[in-house]
Amino acid sequence: MTDNAGNTPTYPRSQDLIAVAGWSADTPELAELDPSTHAGSGPRVVMLAGNNITIDARVLKAMTTVSQFGMDVVAVGLRGRGDAPEEHVGSVTIRRVLPRNRVGRAGLRGRLGRAGTGAREVASALSPFFLRDDDRRAALSRWELESRALRADRGADARAAMRSEDHLPPRLSTAEKLARAARWRRLRLRRRLLDLQSAGLRVKRRDRRVRGDGVGARRTRQLSAYRRLPALARWEEVLPEILDQELAVGPVLDALEPDVIHVHDVFMLGIGVHAAQRAALAGRDVKVIYDAHEFIPGVPVVAPRKLAAYAALEREFIHSADHVITVSPSLAALLVAEHGLHRTPSVVLNAPVEDRGELNVIGVREVCGLGPDVPLLVYGGGVHEARGVHTAVEALADLPGVHLVVVVKRRSYVTQDLDERAKRIGASDRLHFAPFVPFALVPRYLSSATIGLSPLLRAVNHDVAITNKFCEYLNAGLPIVTSDTPEQAALVEDLDLGAVHRADDPADLARAVTDVLGRVEQLRTRISSDSALQTRFSWRVQAELLREVYATLLGDLPPQAWEPGATEVNELLVRG
Repeated sequence: MTDNAGNTPTYPRSQDLIAVAGWSADTPELAELDPSTHAGSGPRVVMLAGNNITIDARVLKAMTTVSQFGMDVVAVGLRGRGDAPEEHVGSVTIRRVLPRNRVGRAGLRGRLGRAGTGAREVASALSPFFLRDDDRRAALSRWELESRALRADRGADARAAMRSEDHLPPRLSTAEKLARAARWRRLRLRRRLLDLQSAGLRVKRRDRRVRGDGVGARRTRQLSAYRRLPALARWEEVLPEILDQELAVGPVLDALEPDVIHVHDVFMLGIGVHAAQRAALAGRDVKVIYDAHEFIPGVPVVAPRKLAAYAALEREFIHSADHVITVSPSLAALLVAEHGLHRTPSVVLNAPVEDRGELNVIGVREVCGLGPDVPLLVYGGGVHEARGVHTAVEALADLPGVHLVVVVKRRSYVTQDLDERAKRIGASDRLHFAPFVPFALVPRYLSSATIGLSPLLRAVNHDVAITNKFCEYLNAGLPIVTSDTPEQAALVEDLDLGAVHRADDPADLARAVTDVLGRVEQLRTRISSDSALQTRFSWRVQAELLREVYATLLGDLPPQAWEPGATEVNELLVRG
């Protein structure tokens, strides 16, 4: 692949090398990655994620793969600072929505929060009539949300009939019918009241049509308490931003009229299910795939009450998904136990795509300016405390002559903390930082290192994870030193991929690294030459599993999905 001037792009990009690795501004400018192109005109698939799409490797791999199956793929995510509202990459359209803070600003609390300190402002907030247009719009958002929820409830009956063998809607009791009718009448009455409250307010007429914390025992106890008392962690109260996202993203999904909504992670699971339920009212059978990236109750760092709310959100909607997929066998088993699923989720690993080697890549060893004989440990991924990177830095005290490179998106207070730790042990000259490169290039980027590290701290979610970096290290041909998180530790020991250390124990990590350094060439040769191992942790195999899921749900896939090479992804549909 070449740029418009006929040059082959080189990664990492110069601006990233300057910002992260400390390279000089005199480094020649490096070209950007060109987007790849795929054609798709089959069933419409919406990839739905609570981020801007391009930062999530799993979403990119899924949308690129499904596009190669001949599907019409649209990715819908959230718009952040600097993101374009719409982007066309190959045949995939990325739509980014910017939710307003509407629901969280509704009600008396929101009105008081917007009021000033003067008597007039407080009186305005307490008035039974709307004197400010943003107060009226905030109240209307609550009404609109409840109206859409009631419509989704009715759609749930139609969708249940589509999913049942006899195609009959579920029988509602008299009490349920009366309760639903009462909700509808109450909403009509509330809307009339809102109009009365707005009577004295001059507002422009609007077109109202639908348009297009760490880990630890204390934290564990707090999470358990919230889960035993779910009324204290109702997701609608704790996560009002999701309700705002429903108001912004829901109409986009309705307008797209998808055949499949592939929901990535828990954040937009309810939004995707509600869209499928509304579609059922129009006679459209929309399939929902829930791609569970994490075991929600076991996620570290997130505040316990918020985590309990996310768990409640997942519990409410997971049974409405037509198929659940996830990232490891242990996580699949946990989801079955947690939610009483009747079918074990399909496992699609976070394996990297194949790198055809057409782009220039400066390896991490070269970024650090180290010779080929210097032992170099590499860590690639998130660097917050629960990832255990500090353990690797502190282990340098017992590893004389060994260097560590941490691949990060940007410098931050976390990298500053790692720098300070290295200085305290006299190893600041042996700690390096290297910038990100496009996802498809990561294995080749890391391959010049000596050992790949995964020093995760113990947490339920970490215990069941097979991480992106684990698969990337294997594709790079690197031996692995991992903490004793059971899923990855078992793979390392069973497949003889390296060594295991006790989590959060720098001395034991140093012991494991020393062990691997003593047999590093033997391990590298075995990993690189084991074709079965490379195939098992390749994206091509995961793409075949993904194709089976879609074929099961849709029955017929476009002929393109079964052509040779349909599951071979070499480039992700994203700009560099």
